[in-house]
Amino acid sequence: MVAACQQIAILNPCIEAEMIDAALYEDLVAKYDIKRVPMMIFNDREIHMGNKTLDEIVGLLKK
Repeated sequence: MVAACQQIAILNPCIEAEMIDAALYEDLVAKYDIKRVPMMIFNDREIHMGNKTLDEIVGLLKK
């Protein structure tokens, strides 16, 4: 999923992708109530849990 998010960000200058190791950032785990990884957060509010394919991620971005 990390590679898919990075690929989307490379291809679209309007999208940024940042990968964070939750084990290193307890404050983010608490802020977003992270219980499972991988996890994507869109615009600091829309949360998607679990592994996603490139097509699934693009579909979520289109919503």
